[in-house]
Amino acid sequence: MPIGNVPFPSVADTVEKTFLAASRRLIGQANGKVALALSGGGDSTALLHLAVTVSPDIRSKCIAYTVDHGLRPEARSEAEAVSALCERFGVPHKILCWTPGANKVSQADARRARHALLADAARADGAHLILTGHTCDDDAETFLIRARAGSGWYGLAGIQPLSLSPVWPEGREVLIGRPLLSISREALRDHLKRSALTWIDDPSNDNPRFERIRMRHLLAEAPHLAGRIFAIQKNLKQLRAAEDRLLALWFETNVAPMDDGTLRLDDDLPMGETGVRALSWLCQLASGRDRPPRGDELHRLVVRFREPDFAGATLGGARFWKRSHSWWAGRDPGDVPNPTTVLENPIWDGRFEVAQPFIELSAIKELQPNARAAVPQKDGMRLAASCLIHERLQLVQRVLKIGSIPHLTSNS
Repeated sequence: MPIGNVPFPSVADTVEKTFLAASRRLIGQANGKVALALSGGGDSTALLHLAVTVSPDIRSKCIAYTVDHGLRPEARSEAEAVSALCERFGVPHKILCWTPGANKVSQADARRARHALLADAARADGAHLILTGHTCDDDAETFLIRARAGSGWYGLAGIQPLSLSPVWPEGREVLIGRPLLSISREALRDHLKRSALTWIDDPSNDNPRFERIRMRHLLAEAPHLAGRIFAIQKNLKQLRAAEDRLLALWFETNVAPMDDGTLRLDDDLPMGETGVRALSWLCQLASGRDRPPRGDELHRLVVRFREPDFAGATLGGARFWKRSHSWWAGRDPGDVPNPTTVLENPIWDGRFEVAQPFIELSAIKELQPNARAAVPQKDGMRLAASCLIHERLQLVQRVLKIGSIPHLTSNS
């Protein structure tokens, strides 16, 4: 049925056909196995059923994971119920457990832990694509949440069908795909009922303490609103695809990663909002972090970059400086962690994968002075390490390009 004056995104096709088309396009972007992130709720249960009954491409190479956050007494039994359903469908399944700390856990903490566990497990099992159960209802809710937070048009374009894992370095080599993004929550539950399948209702999904649930209730009370949001998002997604294409081209043309973890910029930042987004990615790449600085800080630094006497600055764990005719981006030496952490984790500072045994690497010995303090050391000796900045930059460029493919960005 139409919502307002706009047809519901999945009305033109059946759930099965919509899923099959979307999943084929997504799995074409990654090699190896395909991971399914399952909670046992209606959306992810439908994802599992559709994957094994509709998509032979996924069925033959999928593995499923359920994260037990340890936050509710029922969580373990629910994860085991998902495991039993996967066994029924012949899908390998693993329960990934997180042990929260003693302090109060936020939704953001739980989300990061979930994505880190999923990414680590997927990469270990040879999967570079994780499929989730996000629906067009989630997209509409995200629009309202971001609108209330003052997001610009780029953010209001909503959830992307394909994106980088939101955690780093755990999410290296891993993409997140959302093949249900053009299907409604109601249509998925109708599909499950026709298939005589049940699902788990998490009580937190009806708790108005959470903003997403409040937006969900608002959409339920104003059925015309979702259709208007989808109409707006259709145009915004096309604009975002064009913007991402420009950004990918700028990175390809003007940014060169170095073995010491620095980046050489052979041209000024792009003009307008594109420059702000470029700087955001540069900060994440140079710092090894998985979150960009605040938008207002990025805007201020972009303005300073245009000033004739600007010599450099630090922001979000990254440092920017000018040498000869090029700008450079690297790690802020004042923010580098204690090098002794090298022995505890092969990934150091989100930027280097340290090799065994620890031997001196000639490429690291010849570092520029500006970057020397930001390289792993132990007992004064530089360690053999491969820089992850090449891999991460390639992944960013790849997703920016893929997001520009029309059939991946359309929600109608």
